[in-house]
Amino acid sequence: MQSTSSAIAIRRLLPWGLGALSLGLTGCAGNVRTPASQAGLPALTAPVEAASPKPRRAGTIRIGLESLKGRPSLPVKFPSTGRILDGITGEKIKAVPANLPLVVSVDYATGEVRASGRGVEVRRPALALSGGLVRVSGRRYPGVVRFTAGGTGLQLTNELESEQYLEGVLPGEIPASFGVEAQKALAVAARTYALAQAGKHGDFDLCDRTCCQMYLGYHRGSARGLAAVRATRNMVLRSGGDLAYAFYSADCGGISTDVEEVPLRDKPAHDLPYLTVVRDAPRQGPDYCATSPYHRWTKRLERQALEDRLNKEPETYIGRLQDVRVTDYDPSGRIRSVVLRGETPPDLSGLTSTAAVEPIEKTVTGWRFRNAVGARTLKSTLLKIDQPEPGVFRFTGRGNGHGLGLCQIGANGMAKRGFRFQQILSHYYPGTKLEDVRSKASG
Repeated sequence: MQSTSSAIAIRRLLPWGLGALSLGLTGCAGNVRTPASQAGLPALTAPVEAASPKPRRAGTIRIGLESLKGRPSLPVKFPSTGRILDGITGEKIKAVPANLPLVVSVDYATGEVRASGRGVEVRRPALALSGGLVRVSGRRYPGVVRFTAGGTGLQLTNELESEQYLEGVLPGEIPASFGVEAQKALAVAARTYALAQAGKHGDFDLCDRTCCQMYLGYHRGSARGLAAVRATRNMVLRSGGDLAYAFYSADCGGISTDVEEVPLRDKPAHDLPYLTVVRDAPRQGPDYCATSPYHRWTKRLERQALEDRLNKEPETYIGRLQDVRVTDYDPSGRIRSVVLRGETPPDLSGLTSTAAVEPIEKTVTGWRFRNAVGARTLKSTLLKIDQPEPGVFRFTGRGNGHGLGLCQIGANGMAKRGFRFQQILSHYYPGTKLEDVRSKASG
């Protein structure tokens, strides 16, 4: 960013990029639900049967509101006249006046969902609310918000038009200060990603967390962001007739990586040739993403601090840490494998007659190592490790995220240099074609 305000916007933006979509860490957890005992909530005394909603309308998408799940109750309000529906059949149960405060809660004795307020008392195995923008715990959601009971509390799903979803995604994925062509490129990538990943969670298509795409519900957003979504309406990327897996990251550090180097949980069986190594720079000149505050970074860790982090994970447990060495890099320069050397700590309890130690040596992947140390500590695997002094490990790296596919800050750099969104997409996803999702190729 050339201006201070733009740099601040990036710093505020980057934390969203610390999830599986932007960082390629572990992927979504799907529909795994925490047992009530672990969540500190009472267990439902009545069994909860799976409530299957009626088939969705064409052109809609279901988003699991994981950021709100598990709560015993949530405040709800309609800005205009709203409706309470049976969450399974879709039958209208009751009209609700505008701005009437409601509470939707779980009845742990019956396993039902309850909506209550002045003159309102409704119970069903599942409830759905619709009417303008449904305000739930301070956020506003278009379309229909469906409530069911889970092991720890409420489970919520927002069913809405796919283009409305994109309007809620873009404000959470890119700063308003970014160039319009960069925003158009990300709108196409986000739309393509959402449609290609539809159904990954089973009960719903995507969730609202960073492991899918950050979804904020209805968000006024910037005029530029909304214009980008609407200007690219129904536009998607295809490769060989299939929707592309349009992954993207915050800052690729000057070079993207190959899909074979990133451990994706939901990777398809067929090849993804467009997710390959791409140099993020013109033939002459700085990287397109060079303005990122994390384009070059350094982190120092004391031996004990690094040891403590590694020993929290069974795969990286190393006892008393002695050394860390990178033994292989991928073609983009990211660490592929790391050798950890340590030793078992001596028995200081007095229970044995010997204080002998045993050497430990493990080889782990670069991704496993980074996850153990922490994604907020090691911004990417595009890094080098040295020991500038005894007992200190220094990590010198570039970029922020997994570096797969489109580089968001790089896209803005290209937009500033006059590239159109079609050219930006072709640069980061070589070989893909921009098409209308409603075309015959969509099947």
